[in-house]
Amino acid sequence: MQTIVDGFFPFVSKDEFPKQAQLGLKEWGLPYAEDSAITKHLAEFLKGRHVDKVLYTGGSLIPEFLRKRLSEQIAKWQGNEALVLENDALELAVSRGASVFGFRKMHQDKQVTSGYPRSLYIKVLHSEKQIPYYLCVVPKGFSALDKIQVSVPGLQALLGQLASFELYSSLHRSNDNSGDLVSIDDSTIKAVSVLQTRLGDLSKKQTKTVPISLEAHLASSGLLELSCVSSSFDAVYPLKFSLTVKQETVKAMSSSQSSVPMTRAVEMIHRFYGREKIPVKQNPMSLPVELEQILGHSRRDWDLTTLRQLWIPLREGMNRRNRSEQHELAWLNLAGYVLRPGYGEKQDSVRIKDIQSSFEQGPVYPTSAKVKNQWWIFWRRIAGGLDRKAQDLIFSKVYPLIKREDCTPEIFLLLGALERVDMQKRIALGQWLSSDLIHNATHREQKIWALTRIANRLPLYGGAECIVRPNFVGPWLEKLSVLDLKRTTGLVGFYTNACRLINDRELDIPESWRTKVIDMLEASGQGSQLAMVKTYIPQDTQMVSMLLGDSLPVGLMIS
Repeated sequence: MQTIVDGFFPFVSKDEFPKQAQLGLKEWGLPYAEDSAITKHLAEFLKGRHVDKVLYTGGSLIPEFLRKRLSEQIAKWQGNEALVLENDALELAVSRGASVFGFRKMHQDKQVTSGYPRSLYIKVLHSEKQIPYYLCVVPKGFSALDKIQVSVPGLQALLGQLASFELYSSLHRSNDNSGDLVSIDDSTIKAVSVLQTRLGDLSKKQTKTVPISLEAHLASSGLLELSCVSSSFDAVYPLKFSLTVKQETVKAMSSSQSSVPMTRAVEMIHRFYGREKIPVKQNPMSLPVELEQILGHSRRDWDLTTLRQLWIPLREGMNRRNRSEQHELAWLNLAGYVLRPGYGEKQDSVRIKDIQSSFEQGPVYPTSAKVKNQWWIFWRRIAGGLDRKAQDLIFSKVYPLIKREDCTPEIFLLLGALERVDMQKRIALGQWLSSDLIHNATHREQKIWALTRIANRLPLYGGAECIVRPNFVGPWLEKLSVLDLKRTTGLVGFYTNACRLINDRELDIPESWRTKVIDMLEASGQGSQLAMVKTYIPQDTQMVSMLLGDSLPVGLMIS
């Protein structure tokens, strides 16, 4: 009992707040607080405010001695006791409150309300300086029952092109107002959610920026409804961000893709891979271009909904890629593109499970160098959706190939992308790559990319169990230090991702090595990469794009 009291409920001063260091691993599990002292968190929440009444709730406070302990702490802070309200069922209080809230809302009765506990920001890019900023859209303390208008001179939205919209929040910035721009270096602002979508009429082929204002509404369901309002086009472009569920992946909003173009696109795929073999004069490799013309957008602008809809006829025609070498090449290229990165949509696990067993069958035309290369690209593109068993199988088949003279660049990229593979196998690959890179310049860029993925402190889709321990990464850093930082493509990315700070004593590279890397980057004029080595910075879409090989522009700009 004394351990619980001293560890979780110690008496502290009213200005003794918990540690604020941000943990890079929070997004992989439960959001555990770094400081276990509940009374410190309570002190920060109250921040000197006087408490008149207290309602205790929750199963953890059922023991009476814990409630008394908190009451004593509050009395010490303010010099007098607060009235403890009666609660005959602590474990049911929240559900009862939700029921009353719903009843009153349905009958439009008066409700007890409070301000929103954090401020919310959307990422914008300064169009001239090319510097990102946080734009405050909802200030801390704002009433969730109201809508808020944000009008900022020079604010623009990108129409007609797939773009990234990133939402951030802060518990500590209480003085920001709607429309304020905040430096991207502020460590108190944390990533919340990311959307990938295309604004505008999808039936029209247009790419432009238009002046907008923003309208924000906090829904009781846990959504931030953010609308981009264009007076010049008399149009409203809605964005919806989840504030209650941490998004593990970049997810796209469903678009209003016209059914007519999609129907024609499906028919085009069936011409090549349908059940009936229809004589077609075109080379199957022209299929992606044909689909671009039908859908009215380049492949890079197809949103997630469009991509996954195209998978349906491709899945039906998977076994018909044997019609010719070109049929298999085109199928692997297009299928890998529409399924990448193997996760991000709620049915992706079913789609990937449906296809991962086909790896053992191999390509239909295994003697074709082009087919084999596209085969490795296909599995690398969807690697994030493969389970550990499938990744281990691929690794066991591919790893022996890397010591051959004719090993292709795509094989190295595939091996680096397999984050769920057994740790000892990944360490063995890292050791081989770090040694081979010193004396063998063949495919050096791809080898460094693979080693970067293995040494990264923040895996793209794996959990903390996928992070290679620092004592293995240290020798890799030492070996590669003989390479020229300025002339070796990808080496800066390797050092910064291997040494990036995540505030975990077991997983962070030792301070001595991080200091060396900082000095190396500064000496070589690569100072722009220093921030994530010095302090924890969440992995944003630009970094994810670099590691995945896909990139998206920022959807909102300011001039």
